[in-house]
Amino acid sequence: MKRGQGGQPRTTASLSVGDQKEEDGQPRTPEIDIARASRTAPDIRSVHRCLTWMLAHPKHPGFTGLLDGRTSSRKVRYKFLISSLLKAEGANQYGTSEEQVMKQLGTNSDSIADIEIAAEGENEAMVKKYAYGHDFGNAEIGGVLTKSSNQVLTRSIPTAFAKIDTNAMKGLGVEMAESLIIQMDGETTSYGVGPVALAQSKDPWTGRGYIQRYATSYSLRGLLAVSGSLITDKEYELEVVTGLPAETYMKNQGLRKEIKAALQGTHKFTLDQGKTWRVAHVSVATVIMEGAGALIAYGGKDGSPQGAGVIDVGGRTTDLYVARGQQPRIEYCKGKPIGVVSVMEMLKQGFEATYDFPLEDLDARNILHAWAAPGRKKKYPPLSIFGKPVEAEVLDRLMNEATMQTAEELEAFVSGAWRQNDSSSKIAAQFSPVLMIGGGTYYFYERLKKSIPHLIRPEDDPVYANARGYAKMAEKYMAKKATETSSAQAQA
Repeated sequence: MKRGQGGQPRTTASLSVGDQKEEDGQPRTPEIDIARASRTAPDIRSVHRCLTWMLAHPKHPGFTGLLDGRTSSRKVRYKFLISSLLKAEGANQYGTSEEQVMKQLGTNSDSIADIEIAAEGENEAMVKKYAYGHDFGNAEIGGVLTKSSNQVLTRSIPTAFAKIDTNAMKGLGVEMAESLIIQMDGETTSYGVGPVALAQSKDPWTGRGYIQRYATSYSLRGLLAVSGSLITDKEYELEVVTGLPAETYMKNQGLRKEIKAALQGTHKFTLDQGKTWRVAHVSVATVIMEGAGALIAYGGKDGSPQGAGVIDVGGRTTDLYVARGQQPRIEYCKGKPIGVVSVMEMLKQGFEATYDFPLEDLDARNILHAWAAPGRKKKYPPLSIFGKPVEAEVLDRLMNEATMQTAEELEAFVSGAWRQNDSSSKIAAQFSPVLMIGGGTYYFYERLKKSIPHLIRPEDDPVYANARGYAKMAEKYMAKKATETSSAQAQA
């Protein structure tokens, strides 16, 4: 039998059980995907009909069950099959117990069924399961998906959502294939996510200042849109780990449960205007502090006894996180509303003061990205005001000023939170490693490095630091579940 990633066994059946018809003198078997039945709250009547059918045809050779993957065909204990079916949510409301079924079958837990389980056909679809790190940031949505042991996929898009009239966009000749647009099953509205939302709306939803945004339908749309754009599977499973800023995590414990409730479940959606409908089965393993994700991904084992530190400079906020071993040091976990967007707002103010004309967010983002790109000569996007081109030197001056002022404010915040010796200007001397992550690394790392000589940054893109840690933790949860499943099979 084929197995999903993470060792999860798969069966061939569905929960839809129709009238059973005679075929070659044998009644056709109702089949049930046991793994999914225990995960997604199926139609209980279908589960009950399967159990009833089992009682009437206990030795039919067409039963499907869970295999351990070591062989393509083996006998399965009745009790294991029945107990797996009965785990389906609500199945016991029919008064059906494992003991009752076993009694009517005339067998016991030590009996081996006289039924042979056929191997799954090569042409049958297999639902794959992936470890996924979901970072629903203030300014960017980051996703990290572990496709295999040596293939990790990443994507980051602006945290921006806007209702989109897809017909109008097509009529205007907008290239839809280049846009990330999602529509959920049961909804008539499509939402543009990321750049298309910024381009098509003057006031897209960003969740700015809304602490509950982590548990909204927008977070779910972001998760599905990013994960769906990374893989082409029409149906897939995600084991998700996500995070909250340290202060929010500590002060609002109920929000963690709300996040799970908002994201978890089976979701049907389309990214191509209804041409293809896809299904994602989302399981939220846990919600952790944001900085913890980065230490999982990059912290290593040779840290200071006093703790390791993370400076996470995102779009709108900067979060400080310190942990000794696996335990956060609460007094050093702080947050402040300052980040890359602070630079962008100062740039927009300076631009309007210079040209007496406002700079749009999308153009401002492009200028920031050009400034942060490697190389001395910056390739700014072409802009013109009143028919005259905007000179690169002006943009350089505005960006340098905005970055320097924001860096000074950021340094003062970190110093106030982590400096323990007033006689020295050095910061975080007792922590190691001290890791800087987030998009702000591209703008402020060199400045903070002067005050924190042992400050390091990820060699790969620091934007995905937390999400990479989340994905690694999700892999561990997948492995743990696979081990528990194997143990249950061995004991059955």
